[in-house]
Amino acid sequence: PCPPVIRVSAWGANASGQLGDGTFDDSNLPVLVTTLTNAKAISAGDDFSLATLLNGSLWTWGGNAAGQLGDGTTVVRNEPVSVVLQSVAAIGAGGSHSLASGRRAECSDGLDNDGDGKTDYASNPSLRDYGCTGLSDATETGAAACDDGTDNDGDGRLDYRIAVGVGDLGCSSHRSGFENPQCQDGIDNDLTLGIDFDGGASVNGGVPLAAADPQCTAPTTATEAIASGGCGIGPELVLLLPLLGLARANARQRPKVAGA
Repeated sequence: PCPPVIRVSAWGANASGQLGDGTFDDSNLPVLVTTLTNAKAISAGDDFSLATLLNGSLWTWGGNAAGQLGDGTTVVRNEPVSVVLQSVAAIGAGGSHSLASGRRAECSDGLDNDGDGKTDYASNPSLRDYGCTGLSDATETGAAACDDGTDNDGDGRLDYRIAVGVGDLGCSSHRSGFENPQCQDGIDNDLTLGIDFDGGASVNGGVPLAAADPQCTAPTTATEAIASGGCGIGPELVLLLPLLGLARANARQRPKVAGA
């Protein structure tokens, strides 16, 4: 059988929305606080209320003239709003202030928790940590393979990291959908005849797709492109570049034929 769902009920004065039922109507009978389930503790001040849930999150509602709801505003709320704390163990309320024992969510704690060079949730998208969708997000990691806190390709490294030598070599950015370095992704990234360190066998059930790429000295090599001389366009084309230049020079020096 399913475990019982624990709901919060309230009644009485509601001029500031402290009953949390989505209205400002007084009630002489218990009404359910909207959206909250599985509460483990509740408390109330003069015109506001708060509750912590079994998952450690904290929610507040009601009057907010002094910022007692802790949501970063002074807006009155007649439904619960989330506070940027997690793992909350205890709560309390005074006349117009609140207390809680817990820790800040990673998206509002002022730390670069996942090492990607971005910190917290910011209103400016260019400053925002890529995994944060709001201030109350418990973790800065996101959904993309290069930002999910998991070693997806089993090479002992994980995610995009801004520090040199840290992070997965296959992650060109936090938005990358897979961590495989180019030398282990089964793709001919530089359009030469070779694929990966093993011809692509590791991603094709052990059957090589082609010859190994000579630039792939190890499965963790980040790129199949040559290190210099041709910007990764392939060794065959690099060898042809001087010949192409000579042909163009000869064409410019060739005398024009009258009537041509």
